[in-house]
Amino acid sequence: MSDTDTVRHTAEDGSVYAVEVVPPERDGYGAQYGVELVRASTDRYGLEHEQRLRLGAYASWGSAEEHQQEVEAVLEKDGLDGLGEDARRVAQMPYLDGQYLALVFPTDGSTGDSAKVHLLYLTGEQVTAALVADGRTEDMENLCGQLDRAWVEGGNERLLDTAQHEAEVRGQVAPGTPLFDAVPNTNLPDDLPFTFGEGMQPFDAQGIGQAYHVDGGGTAHWFAVVENPEPERVPYELRYFRAMEMRDGTLNQDSYPVMPLADDDPGLAWPLPGLEMYLQKGDVYMAQQFAHDVADHHGQAFPDPLDLPALNPEPEYYFGYGVGPNNEPSLEKERYSLIFGRLSPPWLHPSSHR
Repeated sequence: MSDTDTVRHTAEDGSVYAVEVVPPERDGYGAQYGVELVRASTDRYGLEHEQRLRLGAYASWGSAEEHQQEVEAVLEKDGLDGLGEDARRVAQMPYLDGQYLALVFPTDGSTGDSAKVHLLYLTGEQVTAALVADGRTEDMENLCGQLDRAWVEGGNERLLDTAQHEAEVRGQVAPGTPLFDAVPNTNLPDDLPFTFGEGMQPFDAQGIGQAYHVDGGGTAHWFAVVENPEPERVPYELRYFRAMEMRDGTLNQDSYPVMPLADDDPGLAWPLPGLEMYLQKGDVYMAQQFAHDVADHHGQAFPDPLDLPALNPEPEYYFGYGVGPNNEPSLEKERYSLIFGRLSPPWLHPSSHR
């Protein structure tokens, strides 16, 4: 059954129910295919959660799929009432949650006496980051310690409440806006006006190759003048694009507006030569920073370069070691905040390709 054929039911509280066949983790004698009722929901912080209830297990895919279709038929016809006790039970199952990590960024003091506090939510599939505050490095390190203490005193709920409050007070999110709301990302998912050649070089509809750069993580970066998705404002705009080919052959991409244009003449986009120069030098950060500054001047929604989400949904990790007071491995105390109990040693730090 394709994803588009999957039966989903949305409850009054906004949670979504579906039925899935789960293949065995490993082949072998006695391996079974599970049938699971899945409940997906989003909490008040904007984080997605998943709960699962196993309804049955079978020796063959066919038998499991038959059970899946039976439950889906009931779900489609009668909603949660048709599931009876199973609907209540799945809502009481524990969340398949990830772990939280608060950190001060950057860690090397490269921005002088300024830094940002991010709260990371790590799952087995991705890392989600929320900006809590920015300011003087010393103040941000103190805030990071405050978040750690909140977790120690009250667990995840206290940590999230504290981070939400600090983000609202410091103007990072509007009151009542979930902390983990996605970064504004007005992209063109269905009609990306480019094709790709060798080495991920983008070509426009006329077959003209664009100045671009592919970073070490395989993400292509380029700028181009394109039609404005909101033509009632201005017909064209200079836009920043990113694209990355995933292991399954699909393309992850996003884009951000840099400046509005009354015409599609690239000569009107005065920042374009400088932006392309940075890309050709391989300095993606400076290109993003320049684009951010221009966009800010024109009132466009272009995130700070350090807040751009990674295109790769699969987190990569690197090992970070320091020496603690007892000559034991630890994180660098002044730079990282380790919320104990949520990361098993050796401690891992997420690294996202920009």
